[in-house]
Amino acid sequence: MAALVESATGSHYAFLESNVFGVNILSTEQAWLSEHFATNSDDKLAAAEFSLSENGVPLLEHCLVNIECSLKESYVGGDHTIFVGQVESVRIRDGEPLIYYRSDYHTIGG
Repeated sequence: MAALVESATGSHYAFLESNVFGVNILSTEQAWLSEHFATNSDDKLAAAEFSLSENGVPLLEHCLVNIECSLKESYVGGDHTIFVGQVESVRIRDGEPLIYYRSDYHTIGG
């Protein structure tokens, strides 16, 4: 599993410091959460329901998929860093994924 993170974001340092990270795949009902995380808010988790894994990784509630990873490698690519992790745990729920493509949200087949 890999995550691409802009170097200027507040979460960039957290990736480097903690050596663990989470990937959350949102459902179609969570477009508001996608919009919230796209802002420059200092505390993005304040508006989100989440739980901490055993390793202290914040995993968002009500997502289709939560993936917890341990950091294995990082590569600088311009103004971003590619963080490569080993998947440690996965939680999957039923539902439709939130898809953002060409500046808008879409559904599967739509």
